[in-house]
Amino acid sequence: RRLGISKRGEELDQALGSDFERVFLSEYGKQTCATLKTQYRMAPAIGSLVSACFYENVLENGKTDNDVPNIYFRLPEKIKSCVTWLDTTSLSNAYHEQGKSGSLSNRAEADVIIGILQDLANDETFMNSEPVQKCLEKNEQAIGVICMYGEQKKLIHKKFNERSWNDDFRRLVKIDSVDSYQGKENRVIILSLTRHDKVCSTGFLHLPNRINVALSRAMDKLIIVGAKTMWEHPKNSKTPLAKVLRFIQKQNNPQDYAIKILKNGAKK
Repeated sequence: RRLGISKRGEELDQALGSDFERVFLSEYGKQTCATLKTQYRMAPAIGSLVSACFYENVLENGKTDNDVPNIYFRLPEKIKSCVTWLDTTSLSNAYHEQGKSGSLSNRAEADVIIGILQDLANDETFMNSEPVQKCLEKNEQAIGVICMYGEQKKLIHKKFNERSWNDDFRRLVKIDSVDSYQGKENRVIILSLTRHDKVCSTGFLHLPNRINVALSRAMDKLIIVGAKTMWEHPKNSKTPLAKVLRFIQKQNNPQDYAIKILKNGAKK
C-alpha cells in the first residue's frame, strides 16, 4: 500500500515475483537461460494438466503410466482417478471462515480431507505396497495435504490429531501450507483450496505460481478439494484454477480425470 500498488493485477504479480523469475524474464535471461522441458516427477495425467495450464503445453512427460505403481485400485470410486476435483459447493457450511489473523479455514473441506485420509488408512493394498513401505523405511511421507491458507492447516492438523490412527499411517501424512511445499513431493497430494464465499473473491489464489507449486507436488495422484462454482464464475474465468477446472472437464478419460460432486458428504 505504501508503494501505491493495487491489491491485485499485473503490477502486484510483478512485485511478488522472485528475483530468479525477474532475471529469467529479462533480456539477459532470454539470451542466456535454458529451460528444462521434461518432468520426471508427475504421472502423465498430472503432468499434462500442469503443462497445459501453466506452461503452454511445452512441458513434456518423462514418466509413462507404467511408471505409476498400481496400488490405488481398491480406493473408493470418488478418488480412483489420477486427477480428481471433489466439489464441495453443495455441502453444508461450505463457505470459508476468517480467523483472527485474517487467514481462512473451511470446515467442510477439512472434514472431506479427513475422510479421504481414512479411506487411505483403511486400504490394505495401499498400506502394504512396496512404495509405501519404502517411505516408512526412509521415514518419508507418502501423502501430502497442502493447504492454501495457514488457518486451514491448523484446522486439519487439529482434526487429524483428534482421531486414532495406526502409527505407521500417522508417519506417512504431511500437512503443510503451500508456501512450505516448494521443492517437495509426495505420492498422493490432497489440495485444500479453502476459499469459498458468496461474492467469489479469489484473494491470492489468482496468482499462478502458488497454484502451480501446489498441483505439481503430486507424483501418482492429485485430489483437489474445493467449491468449483468459485472458479466457474465469469469474473474468475482467467484465473489459474478456472483453467485447471476447464482442463479437467474437457478430458474424456475417467481413469485419468474426474469431477466428483459431493453432497452431504457423499458422491452425487
